[in-house]
Amino acid sequence: HLAELTRVTGETSGLAVLDGGEVVYLDHVDSEEAVTVRDWTGERVAAHLVPSGLALLACARPEVVELYLAPGATLARATDRSVTAPAAIRRRLDDVRRQGWIWFHREFDDSLCSVAAPVCRADGTAVAALHVHGPAYRFPGAAADEDAIGRTVRAAADRLAAQLG
Repeated sequence: HLAELTRVTGETSGLAVLDGGEVVYLDHVDSEEAVTVRDWTGERVAAHLVPSGLALLACARPEVVELYLAPGATLARATDRSVTAPAAIRRRLDDVRRQGWIWFHREFDDSLCSVAAPVCRADGTAVAALHVHGPAYRFPGAAADEDAIGRTVRAAADRLAAQLG
């Protein structure tokens, strides 16, 4: 599924899971472009800072989301574009639930753009998230249809979910 996402989008794809309030990157497939993004496999990142995290939180049990966005929680900022207000994050979680994917534009790193979709069980809870990311100067690209790319990631996540059963 990752190799197909990379082939179709031309950018690096990856798989992540939620562990507590952090996203853990499990695997990735590199783009064939001369300029690529670094390998995040094994890295941990606060869930609200990356689209995989919001894709996972959007499909998490309500108590998990409430714990993460508890009143008074201090959420880290990675760039000046990072969204840290709980109300804004809740709106983004609703967006993921509605459309099935979420884009981040230079919110975790000033040089990266990324899109992610949850891989869900039959009961709607996420077991993982698939994402595609690339250098912001190139991805998604001026002429790109972000919704089409989002649908592509969502379709790959659905295929993986079906395969997992």
